[in-house]
Amino acid sequence: MEYELIRSARKTISLRLLSDGTPQVRAPLRMPKREIDAFVEKEAEWIKKHRGKQRERLENAENVELDDARVRELAQLARERLPELVEKWARAMGVSPTGITITAAATRWGSCSAKGRLSFSVRTLLLPEECVEYVVVHELAHLKEHNHGEGFYREVARVLPDWKSRVEKVKAYERAHVIRDIRA
Repeated sequence: MEYELIRSARKTISLRLLSDGTPQVRAPLRMPKREIDAFVEKEAEWIKKHRGKQRERLENAENVELDDARVRELAQLARERLPELVEKWARAMGVSPTGITITAAATRWGSCSAKGRLSFSVRTLLLPEECVEYVVVHELAHLKEHNHGEGFYREVARVLPDWKSRVEKVKAYERAHVIRDIRA
């Protein structure tokens, strides 16, 4: 079976499907290719099952097309709204990010750098407001807890007791919509 391989300084092997259905394997630098092939072969049923789910989701999802004009519009909206939200929730959480960047990232809603800089995709503004707030709080929580451990979720729950329902709404949005970048 064909797959994309990414080797890095990691200890474990992982598998995910790319948006086109291609399996992507992340493996330790020195792991023998035959072990990686065996891992993919062992996961063939999982790959087949999830490709089917992915295909079904794509067939039933609403297409959201992002052209240059829409990306610019969302970026402007993000520059207006996100700093206010970040300031509001940073104050509530007692944290201070070093800055905010607006990107056109396609695979994540937001991120937090080791230096405390928050990045948000313009796509975040497509989410319902309560989900945008969750993304902001999620990234701010990384200023206190740099992983997704118990302490991280305790911090999120401290300011957003309903965070689990918000996560479910983000997932529901992701299931119901396919965001297509049609920029030239």
